[in-house]
Amino acid sequence: MGTNDKREAIGARLKSAREQAGLTQGQVAKLLGLHRPSVSEMEAGRRGVSADELATLAETYGVSVNWLLDGEAG
Repeated sequence: MGTNDKREAIGARLKSAREQAGLTQGQVAKLLGLHRPSVSEMEAGRRGVSADELATLAETYGVSVNWLLDGEAG
């Protein structure tokens, strides 16, 4: 899997988890101290996600970092 494919897969899981958590992109952006378009870019796979951001998102969404990265439970 190429870097772009992996980013897109992570982005899709980020979007799915956010929607399951009932949060808007704006709410997530505020939580992370980002602008809403940055969250949109992450979910589209056009922006990388830092380790700190991943940890915060996983905790917020109630999923594991492993699931966000690989789609595997953990």
